Amino acid sequence: MDNVPVRYAMYSGDVNNDGTVDLSDVLKINNDAGVFTSGYALSDLTGNSIIDLSDVVLAQNNSSVFAGVKRP
Repeated sequence: MDNVPVRYAMYSGDVNNDGTVDLSDVLKINNDAGVFTSGYALSDLTGNSIIDLSDVVLAQNNSSVFAGVKRP
């Protein structure tokens, strides 16, 4: 995330495990929020057992910065 000082970060939102947070992830989370999914679900990014707008916004923000897996 940053070189000086060295800092690392993790992005959330890759619910389909393809290595990037993109529109397909945002749509999955949005669909789950639209049907009021609750409980333990992969699309619950905030960890509060409710898929809602806060999860959609988090995924959308990470998607807009093209967050993805970076491996050495």
